[in-house]
Amino acid sequence: MGESLALFSALCFGITHFVSGLLSRRVDGMTVALHAQLGGTALALVLAPGLSAGSASFADYGWGALSGVGTGVGVAFLYRAMSQGAMSVVVPVSDVGAVALPVLVGVTLLGEHLSAPVWVGIAAVLPALWLV
Repeated sequence: MGESLALFSALCFGITHFVSGLLSRRVDGMTVALHAQLGGTALALVLAPGLSAGSASFADYGWGALSGVGTGVGVAFLYRAMSQGAMSVVVPVSDVGAVALPVLVGVTLLGEHLSAPVWVGIAAVLPALWLV
């Protein structure tokens, strides 16, 4: 079930960013980001009750909300960049940053220890994202 949800999420994410990037060339990127975030929140609120899941604490919901706010701010800047620059440059730079930043924070600030295969995967995905 988790793999199916991840694939569906990636599909929605990709389609939304592509369409919103095109739309941000005609409409203010901040407005597009706001509507995209509100739409995603509404969809999550509709689908979440029907999914079986484990228990979540109040802190989990707080971190989830903070993540949503951070994602909204990041998306707003992404759409602003797409409206002003070439998508073929903005999107790969954004994608590489979206992979590299969490890895750097996890390793340097949170003390996470990654195995050799994980480092190989990270080393492979960064240039792959750029080339795509």
